[in-house]
Amino acid sequence: METLAACTYGASRAITEITNRNRLMHFLVGLNVVFGSARDQTLGMDPLPTINKAYSMVVKFESQRDSRSHE
Repeated sequence: METLAACTYGASRAITEITNRNRLMHFLVGLNVVFGSARDQTLGMDPLPTINKAYSMVVKFESQRDSRSHE
């Protein structure tokens, strides 16, 4: 459960941040176990990245993993 500020511009910003964090968590939880280290690395970032940045990190991890498996 998330608490929200009074209904002001700040509340709108807080709602956006909560929504973005929830989307990021949903994306990370949905990843295959193969991406566990990418998930851990993302969750270790402070501040948490945007979902777009997290997606880019996972794509990069996947391409590195694929290139190592073809060696």
